[in-house]
Amino acid sequence: MQKIILVQLGSPKSPQVDDVRAFLKEFLSDPRLVDLPAIVWRVILYLFILPFRSPKVAKLYRLIWSDQGFPLTSYSELFAKKLQQELEQPVVLLYRYGDNSIRDFWKQWDQECAPQQSESWLVIPMYPQYCECTTASVFDVFYQEGQKRVNLPQISFVNHFYQSAAYLDSCAQVINNKLEKIDQQIDLLLLSFHGVPEYKIKVKGDPYYYQCLDTAKLLAARLSQFDPANIQVGFQSRMGRTKWVTPYTSETVAEQIAQGAKNIAIFCPSFTVDCLETTVEIGVELKNEAAKKGATLHLIPSLNCDQQWIEQFAALIQQKLSSR
Repeated sequence: MQKIILVQLGSPKSPQVDDVRAFLKEFLSDPRLVDLPAIVWRVILYLFILPFRSPKVAKLYRLIWSDQGFPLTSYSELFAKKLQQELEQPVVLLYRYGDNSIRDFWKQWDQECAPQQSESWLVIPMYPQYCECTTASVFDVFYQEGQKRVNLPQISFVNHFYQSAAYLDSCAQVINNKLEKIDQQIDLLLLSFHGVPEYKIKVKGDPYYYQCLDTAKLLAARLSQFDPANIQVGFQSRMGRTKWVTPYTSETVAEQIAQGAKNIAIFCPSFTVDCLETTVEIGVELKNEAAKKGATLHLIPSLNCDQQWIEQFAALIQQKLSSR
């Protein structure tokens, strides 16, 4: 049996402080995220970050909580369901952190598998660009769990998909659809990627930053109605005092407004579904900051469950399966 396994980041069980704290504890304990000695990081995490950051982050999660849960989980679940209908074969949605995790899936595998069974998994971390903090972390758990077992399925991994026409064409369509609904002239289209600490790129050799720049170049080529000079790249979501890759999205927006920009559109190409970083960080916080400076910020939604994206991603999966 062939299974398609999609892996997303995950969300807390609820926006309650205890649930957010539990999620942050698991997330920030991932050694792929922080390169400090374990004992040093535990002190910082347990004495400073979790006690003070959890209540603040819980307030932000409440802004996007609904009866369907958080956007990241609700969109991801609907996407997986529609993708399975398109492919007509099993699609499994897992999360790196929180409930319905990769480890939970392996435990289910233990209960269901038999020596005479043959199963094949195509694992796709739903991050368009490869990054140690996301993609490599997903790979880690599959390998760690596999090392504990004798009977293993055949496993293939998708490293990244930012160069695929399925992803790029779908992003271009979502951007165009949003901009067609905006009456004002857009002064700047900002492609805002999730940031990473600069040392991960310059010292450790993570290719993420360069893949982001390549994504922007490939995507800009599909947005012919835009002057390339009016498309810029930024990096968001930085945390702590370590220098992160630049230019920072917030500073770019402030600089453009100071130079006369009145309408700025932002699209976040490192996210395939909307989440806290898109809907709140950009769509609420940065939008409010822009408004205070006399400008309007237009958040372009992520791919989410766009029908073209579902169809083209299904075709991409079929292509990968046929080439194995």
